[in-house]
Amino acid sequence: MSTKRKRVNLSAGQKREICEMKERDLRIQNVELAQKYNWPQLEDALGLWVDNALNTKQDIDGNILKMKASYFAEQFSIEDFHHSEGWLGGFKKRHGLRQFKKQGEAESAPSAESIERDHLALQQFLTPYNPEDIWNGDETGLFWKMEPSRVLARNSLSGHKKEKSRVIIFCATNATDETQEKLDSIDVKFLPPNTTTKLQPCDAGIIHSFKCHYKRLFLQNRINAYDDVQDGIVEELADYTIYDALQNAAKAWSMVTSQTISNCWKKTGILPQSDEFEEFSDDNDSVLSDSFDIEINELEMLISQLPKSDLNAYEYLHIEDEIPEGGLTDHEIVDTIRNANREEENVVDEIELTHIMEKISPTEVEKAIDKTIRFLYEQGPEFGEVNEELKILRRLHKKVKVLIVKNLKQVDLHYFRYDNVI
Repeated sequence: MSTKRKRVNLSAGQKREICEMKERDLRIQNVELAQKYNWPQLEDALGLWVDNALNTKQDIDGNILKMKASYFAEQFSIEDFHHSEGWLGGFKKRHGLRQFKKQGEAESAPSAESIERDHLALQQFLTPYNPEDIWNGDETGLFWKMEPSRVLARNSLSGHKKEKSRVIIFCATNATDETQEKLDSIDVKFLPPNTTTKLQPCDAGIIHSFKCHYKRLFLQNRINAYDDVQDGIVEELADYTIYDALQNAAKAWSMVTSQTISNCWKKTGILPQSDEFEEFSDDNDSVLSDSFDIEINELEMLISQLPKSDLNAYEYLHIEDEIPEGGLTDHEIVDTIRNANREEENVVDEIELTHIMEKISPTEVEKAIDKTIRFLYEQGPEFGEVNEELKILRRLHKKVKVLIVKNLKQVDLHYFRYDNVI
């Protein structure tokens, strides 16, 4: 069975450069040109990354595009790649990128002075309230059934499906970890952009602790399921459902200690000073860090008991940050492009560059354009309007005919000079 051969589409400029390189050095092999001009893979990968970034509301600017282009060039073994301003402009034009707009928390970080002003303003706002009446809430993404493996997260392997099922968890707690039966006269305050890690207790460690507990519960569930199969108790691995996830999420939230919540509130320093909420001290910081270390170590121990685990506890805990909602990682993008090419051919060995080396004469072009114009004239109304296309073709036809005449004059002049020399 013959392998389907895939033609690689290069720009006119790239084709011209290849022809010139071949003319300068006839010894250069097509394989070398294929390796050097692996541009379509780079273009496809970067284009996929841009689509992915726009869909997941990631930050994009010219510098980020250049950085990503260099990364993909390295992945596809493209040597001497230079992301000049000309290349950047061409890429943006080819992909219809007129401007880049930063969204959400991807915007530049505020200055220390700005954060301090926001900090004082929030303190003043909270002064009239009792600590038990002050709540903080924030949402976080959670891959509720993803095991700690990059491989299992990307591919089908040994019966495992690609699991990136994601839910959004909204975490909320008051400053004293006391539940109020009824809340009246609620006043909602939105924090300034890009300041949540400085002003928000949930981002100061509360969500971190919740995720540690949830993923520990999930991994213990999976370990038990694997053990049941290995011990012959069941034949198939037990499923983990969204109902299981919600139960474990509720249990994980109840396992976040009052001390952790209190220390995270103190760490932000947004509450007015009181006997109960003194200034965050080194001792508080040490206690908070120690509790996080214990949670991470427990998670690491469970990960070590799972098959095919290639993420450490920290990477696993923050996998939602690496893979935006609905998005692909850079590794996944590279794999996607490579796999697409493997399905059809070995790019280096079977790429066809012969057609690039054969220059097409202006006369052949003129005949092709003439045939295309005649074809369009012969079509009926069902083909649709072609006036604009015909205008373009007629202008192109005129340019090619001028080139043919110019070449003929050069030929005549060449023979005239040659005859005089003889």
